Amino acid sequence: MPCDLIFDSSEWQSVWSVPHRGERVRERAPPLGEMVGLIASLGGGSVALPPGVETVWKGLMRMRDLAWGWDTFGPGTPKEK
Repeated sequence: MPCDLIFDSSEWQSVWSVPHRGERVRERAPPLGEMVGLIASLGGGSVALPPGVETVWKGLMRMRDLAWGWDTFGPGTPKEK
């Protein structure tokens, strides 16, 4: 199932953009399993191991900050002169 059933667009787009720096943002939300892996990597998790509760929690806290930055300064936001 796509992760946008659970996460706002600013959340998944900002998290997805971290490992895909310089690439154009996806139009469709990634699958939920991929999003959980991306969140775990923000929390210091390893791709080889399933994430633990603390790793996911840390990743979610970082996701919240990234989403705030995305909403404030990201693509499509009005730029002040």
